[in-house]
Amino acid sequence: VAAVSLAVLPGRALAQSSYLVQGPTTVAFAPLAGATKVNVSSFSGISVALPFTFKFYGQATTSVGVAQHGYLYFAGDDGDSSNTGIPQSTAGSFDPTSFIASWWDSTYLPSATAGKEVRWGVSGQAPFRVATFEWSNVATTSTATTFSHQIALYESTNKIRFAYGPTAPGGTVSASVGIQKEVN
Repeated sequence: VAAVSLAVLPGRALAQSSYLVQGPTTVAFAPLAGATKVNVSSFSGISVALPFTFKFYGQATTSVGVAQHGYLYFAGDDGDSSNTGIPQSTAGSFDPTSFIASWWDSTYLPSATAGKEVRWGVSGQAPFRVATFEWSNVATTSTATTFSHQIALYESTNKIRFAYGPTAPGGTVSASVGIQKEVN
């Protein structure tokens, strides 16, 4: 099944104060097999411990928050479905302030059946592991058409990859896609 992928690469190996966008490229979308379900809800995300240190804008972390609405967060609100443009002003905001968004929008899990969930898994061997987070068969609030998307975090290189399944979201969508470091 063909899908689209975007890679976000650290701009400087040591300082990592910026990222470069590479893509989009066509890749085979591979749904996660044997992944762990993340029990998110519409108004609260959940923290997941990474099996390796990941540097986001040079800041080392060993955990990441997972939100139902299509983003990983390092700081800020964890359940905001009201996406805004990226970059955004974060002063006094209920939005995430430091985040990676593959499809930040008002999404929901159509049912509690298997395969319609937020999940994550790790592949590869140290020091080249990849932690992949997948929003599997989610839908926007404007339609019941389901679609899937992923964020992959790469150990050692700190590369970020977005991948999108073969089905496009239906209805009117206004998703925000990108990354942002907390702005003070």
